[in-house]
Amino acid sequence: MNEIEAILDDCLRRMTVEGYGVEQCLARYPGHEAQLRPLLEASARLNVINAVTTSQTYRRVGRAKLMAHVEAHRRQMPRAFQPAWRLAVAAAAIVVVMLLSTTAFSQAALPGEPLYAWKLSSEDVWRAVSPDPVDVDLTLADRRATELTRVAHDARGEGQARDEFHVILTRLESEKNAENGPKIDQALKAHQKRLSDAGIQDEQLDDLVRGKKH
Repeated sequence: MNEIEAILDDCLRRMTVEGYGVEQCLARYPGHEAQLRPLLEASARLNVINAVTTSQTYRRVGRAKLMAHVEAHRRQMPRAFQPAWRLAVAAAAIVVVMLLSTTAFSQAALPGEPLYAWKLSSEDVWRAVSPDPVDVDLTLADRRATELTRVAHDARGEGQARDEFHVILTRLESEKNAENGPKIDQALKAHQKRLSDAGIQDEQLDDLVRGKKH
């Protein structure tokens, strides 16, 4: 591990464990601000620091891939374009590393488990780049209903499951129009029956099925 990699690892650890901000980390290493700032700002903006509790091995592999990617592409760019471009590369590299290394493992995570926050974050990225956010939300509503049935007897997990289910329900309510209203209504009724069969009632879902606005 070279010096900048060790410093980056220390900053990411402090941001994760001790709640440090970007400026606090930079103040510890003023001589490396030019290299550190784009990496730390990209991490903070993408909210990947708090999205998942990472293991030491994962941080080491992710950091190494990130640094290698940035260095390889930095040498290919004209010097005048490097500062702004470095931030874009850092952001893209973080996303790629996180998606490739974590998303597959997070998809089975349930509310209350460590990887659940990353599961939600990866879904936000998916929805943001999808040409049809409504279809994504319909899929997510199905996931949230499944999670709710699986954690129904876990007090902490059930509370989070309902909260996240309600986030999707609120979005679907706002997305309803003449074109997609019927398929949203059909999906909500199916979720209501599914939860009812599992002995679960959700007031917000019931209200939406009845046509009551929230």
